[in-house]
Amino acid sequence: MKRFLSSLIALIALAAVSTARAQGYSAYSAETLLSGGTNNIAAATTNTYTTGNVMSLTRQREVGLLFSFNLQSASSSTHTILFSSSVDGTNWKTNDAGYTLSLAANGTSTVLFTTNLTVGAIGYLRLESISNTNAAIALTNLAVLYSIKR
Repeated sequence: MKRFLSSLIALIALAAVSTARAQGYSAYSAETLLSGGTNNIAAATTNTYTTGNVMSLTRQREVGLLFSFNLQSASSSTHTILFSSSVDGTNWKTNDAGYTLSLAANGTSTVLFTTNLTVGAIGYLRLESISNTNAAIALTNLAVLYSIKR
């Protein structure tokens, strides 16, 4: 009987732990980091859009990102997105960007790109800049969203 009770208690404890893990996140939300617009980055190989927009990720180990953009006319080019990191939201990594993404444009067709970054113990990411490497055509309708789980 003792063995049966011990087994039953262990089974109940295991079920409680499994249920707690399954309910680890109570909410999910997508937050706007940069919201659309036209002619966001003018045509020039050296133009960049500097934002400084900050993502608070103090309770996250990963962050999902969505980029949406297109060019004003038919062409192709690659655009570089730079993020810097901070542990306190005040002092930012300065020796390099920390995280870099390269996205290829597809003329006037909207590019939707999603990815996730593993940030580990880093509490904050800042969108530093987005470059336009196309010397003749502006990057437009630029939007950036990020997702968090709470």
